[in-house]
Amino acid sequence: SQEELLLSGAREPERRGVCLHLLKKVDRQSVSSALTRVQDPKLKTSFLAGLVRFYPDIQTVLAYLESLKQTVSRDEAATALSAGLTRLDFSQVSSAQMRRVLDLSVSMFDKAVLPQVMLGLLGSDTFRKALDGSLEDLPSALREIVEPLRVLYPVVWKGHRRGLDLALVEQGLLLVMQMPDSNLR
Repeated sequence: SQEELLLSGAREPERRGVCLHLLKKVDRQSVSSALTRVQDPKLKTSFLAGLVRFYPDIQTVLAYLESLKQTVSRDEAATALSAGLTRLDFSQVSSAQMRRVLDLSVSMFDKAVLPQVMLGLLGSDTFRKALDGSLEDLPSALREIVEPLRVLYPVVWKGHRRGLDLALVEQGLLLVMQMPDSNLR
């Protein structure tokens, strides 16, 4: 009855914890049900944008990013992709979901700036572990971009020098050097 008063607007929440308690009741089934009823792509994107702020699970973030791809410009979608992916805990991401994340990244960013995005994501320990677990399952076109950057990251940013695949390091450096000057700086 207390929750009903809050949901109907008859009573204002007195503390933040009450709102968080209500938001935790959102589940995957109710989200899926609501999404099937929303037909307008812009409304769906708006709904998912609000949802991803407090429910950043992989399926919600991916649905949001895919809807963005259909409703906003490529630049706006790319910005949202970066923001959405930073909210994820990649330790809970399956190999298939990781592939969808990488496919979205490749489709939303120009090849010239994709290395910058990937290197930013590689800064996350959970992203690196999830990527390592899914590299074998990636299609070769996607793997040709991601794997050299994965090998390059610990060399350049962490100073690791042992057990290097020099061919992959060279490929990664070529990808980075092809970025626009402003991104490279």
